[in-house]
Amino acid sequence: MHRKLHRKLHMTARQRPGQLVARAYLWRGARVWFLARSLATGLFLLAGSDPVQLPVASIGQLVLLTVVLGFLDTHLRHEWALLGNLAVGPRKLALFFALPAVGGELLVWFVAGIVS
Repeated sequence: MHRKLHRKLHMTARQRPGQLVARAYLWRGARVWFLARSLATGLFLLAGSDPVQLPVASIGQLVLLTVVLGFLDTHLRHEWALLGNLAVGPRKLALFFALPAVGGELLVWFVAGIVS
């Protein structure tokens, strides 16, 4: 019984840093997407087009911009060594930045469909 409890506690402690990193970078990805989406909305308003229902190509570019800005933010904060030590590579980091952007765009699309 004692061994099982020890193993369970050990596994939980080992998984926590990964969960904390994922939560932090998903949250950062959401903030970066919000800023990129706000900028895109302003630009579309200046151009006189609909800023809510963007073309698919523009949504793809917005997600890509979110990932690039997320990488730039990570570089400016000098976090690459930390992420390397936590086994978070560039692909996983790109996923952490892209998921909130895709989720946010789906939410905007869903709410726009309900409103209109």
